[in-house]
Amino acid sequence: GLLLFIFRQRVLEQPLLDASVFKNRIFTGGVLTAGLMMFVVAGVELMTTQRFQAAGGFSPLEAGALVVSIAVPAIPASLLGGSILHRVGFIPLITGGFALMGTGIGLAVWTFNMDSLTPFIVSLVLAGTGGGLASSVASTAILGAAPVDKAGMASSVESVSYEFGTLISVAIFGSLLPFFYALSAPSEVAGDVDHGVEHAVHGPAAIEAYDGAYLTILVIVGVVAFAAAAATAYCFRGNPKEADVDASE
Repeated sequence: GLLLFIFRQRVLEQPLLDASVFKNRIFTGGVLTAGLMMFVVAGVELMTTQRFQAAGGFSPLEAGALVVSIAVPAIPASLLGGSILHRVGFIPLITGGFALMGTGIGLAVWTFNMDSLTPFIVSLVLAGTGGGLASSVASTAILGAAPVDKAGMASSVESVSYEFGTLISVAIFGSLLPFFYALSAPSEVAGDVDHGVEHAVHGPAAIEAYDGAYLTILVIVGVVAFAAAAATAYCFRGNPKEADVDASE
């Protein structure tokens, strides 16, 4: 379907999506930033709420409050990023933001089994801060690098990038969690990821399997964050401090 859409747009005189805008590396970098940032954030938030409700005994409100530690620091970080872009450039904010996200997620894996929840929360705060820095200037890269006559299309691409990243994250990690759980859970509860932890006999083993699946997914998300850092470093090579319509080299 996607290939047919692209082919159709290329032959139209006035396409909905002009693929030529992706020749601009700053525009492409902005799109990657928006999509991958939401892919990482949505994956961590979804899996964390699922794990702490299903295997941690948290209420929905408590699990939601836990992942707020990702969202809250993103607000001041995004405000800061937008205000200093003209001084520091895209790479420290976007590439650095993804690297900080990956570091925070790595620390979350490391601190997960500690007796205190505080170090785990701090790691989520770091990840949220990185996400805020990256997202703060993604829109600037997308809209600023698009020609004036394609501003409306660029705005639509920006919106879809955020939504697409979230949807893909939920679809992929929502499928991987029960898959990884079933690999190590006792056969009696391997097919019941939602209630296996409540089993009278195999509950503890099911919790261990659930935690293993959760941590495996966090590792995957962290790798994606570092890969995004590498990809955006290439797109924003030279560390431009503003979006350039002619940045195609």
